[in-house]
Amino acid sequence: MKKLLLFLVLAVTFNLSAQTISTTYFAKPLELNSVPVSTSKSDSVIVRGADKILKFVPRSEFSGGGGSQDLQQTLDKGTTAISNVFAVNGPNGRFSLDNTGVEMSNIGYGALNIGANGLVLDNRGNSYPINLLGRNSGVYVQGAYGNYLKLQTGVVELRSVTGLDIDNQSNLPMNIKSWGDKVNIDGWAGVNLKSQNGTANIEASQNIKITSQSDVHLKANDTLSLVTQSKLYAKANQFEFISGGALNQLYISDSTGKISLQSQSGGIELNSSSGPVVIKNSTGAGVQIGDASVSSPLSLKSGAFITLESQGLAARSNTYPMYVSGAGLYLDNNAGTGGQFHIDPTGIASLSAGSGKAVEIYGNALDVHVNKAKYFNPVELPVYTVDTLPVSPGYFVYATVSDAASPAYLQPVNGGGTTVCPVIYNGTTWVAH
Repeated sequence: MKKLLLFLVLAVTFNLSAQTISTTYFAKPLELNSVPVSTSKSDSVIVRGADKILKFVPRSEFSGGGGSQDLQQTLDKGTTAISNVFAVNGPNGRFSLDNTGVEMSNIGYGALNIGANGLVLDNRGNSYPINLLGRNSGVYVQGAYGNYLKLQTGVVELRSVTGLDIDNQSNLPMNIKSWGDKVNIDGWAGVNLKSQNGTANIEASQNIKITSQSDVHLKANDTLSLVTQSKLYAKANQFEFISGGALNQLYISDSTGKISLQSQSGGIELNSSSGPVVIKNSTGAGVQIGDASVSSPLSLKSGAFITLESQGLAARSNTYPMYVSGAGLYLDNNAGTGGQFHIDPTGIASLSAGSGKAVEIYGNALDVHVNKAKYFNPVELPVYTVDTLPVSPGYFVYATVSDAASPAYLQPVNGGGTTVCPVIYNGTTWVAH
């Protein structure tokens, strides 16, 4: 009984002492086999380490202990991870770092991945684009072989040393616009503007200028249209427009100033559905159709009249005769009121002069080869004196003398008379006829 009372007194004394002493100090490490769970709410706890030594540890170093720990505080503890995987998962996103790469993702907005597929920016279904902002120094995206996208100055520069492919596979157009100066498309080895299935249109409100030191190719499987409201300039040392193969071409050479239109398969056609087709030379050098050194026929065809109007008309043939055939041939001066040469469809040829005019034929001789000649009006022979008759004009040449003296039929004619007499040259002398 006494021992029980003594134990109760000591217990009460120790309890009162514990309530009055607020701080307990340990001069040396205290080793305990167990430490009771602390119920204190203050920002400090005493913990038992693995070496069974009580240590003071701030509560803020424990997760959920009323404070937070930043990344630098974690790195201060060491640079070696416990494992090769570090992951932070949340209901809407994830951050992971492991030996396969780095991933930062959000379910609703997108992801950034650095791994075996390179650098991947994934914009997941929201209406906002992927933004790369370089407000002060710009943006520079560099690829392999010296290819890059540069947005560091006022000029946006996209460079490729292996090839650049801009492929628009939608039904909407691809627009290249310049609201300030002009748009330059420069191809070192050549420039191809190609329309695969539709129409290729090059339009300008003023001038269209295409300049190249090498080749410019405009190619379309359907239609190639160059439309401008003002002027279209094309300048080069020479031009070749080829259709249906190399043998059909329009060739323009700046060295000689010559324009050549050539076809060796289908022919060449100049057609106008409204106004006339005019071929002219305004310098006076002339217009030539055909080549006399090439044996090739030349045809002028018309459903109406063919009009040749000039200051003069010359028709020459050095080798072959000239033929005019048809329902009839008219060579008419002044539309029927002047002289006329006519060959009707039956073959009758007529030569007539205008009213009151004479038909005059000049030359050394006039040879008429017919079976019979008819004169429906008097025939006037040239009038000479006997002394002025031509000497040896040829056989059976007719004339008239005005001074025959007593002429006798088929006898040599003598002058000095007053008789007007027809004469004929019989091959030796002039005789009365």
